Amino acid sequence: MGYILKVDTGEYTLTNIGKEFANRLDEKTGYEYPNPKSSVLMLVWAQTDDGTFVLAHQRSRRPYYGFWGIASAPLHRGVAAAQSAEQEFLKQTGIKVNFHPYGCRRIIDKNTQGDVLEDKLFVIMRAQCDEMPTLHDWTGGKSEWISSEELLLKDKVFSTTAYALKTLNAPAEFSEEICIYTDYEY
Repeated sequence: MGYILKVDTGEYTLTNIGKEFANRLDEKTGYEYPNPKSSVLMLVWAQTDDGTFVLAHQRSRRPYYGFWGIASAPLHRGVAAAQSAEQEFLKQTGIKVNFHPYGCRRIIDKNTQGDVLEDKLFVIMRAQCDEMPTLHDWTGGKSEWISSEELLLKDKVFSTTAYALKTLNAPAEFSEEICIYTDYEY
């Protein structure tokens, strides 16, 4: 698996992959710590003569089949949040936008018995379009331009949607840094 490397002295050392794996282990149990899933929440809107419209997204896969909200995607490892969002948004909609970070929001989904179903950490990304471009089809769901009010009136709406919509005019609260270390330092 590439976790351990034998060095010239005959001793063994952890590779960078091994160090990362060891860093995720609980020393008492030997199991990996369960971490929240990291995603980008991509809030896109357009201002027209008819008002402000957001790009709403309806899931067409499990879990949460049929739920409406704001498009989301995995946050790619080692990639800045804006770049990750721009790549995923282009894939999902066919639209090229420039995202700017707003902040973070953690969502813990539980069932009625209190068991954790999902634990997610979202980086909320925002972008404004000059117009409402035509969207292409995507297998993960469908997207459409609608008002915030229309979106919130849909039958099944993610609980985080109302919060995300409130960020449209709020000041950003986010910072991101990519740090560089030598193999020895790590």
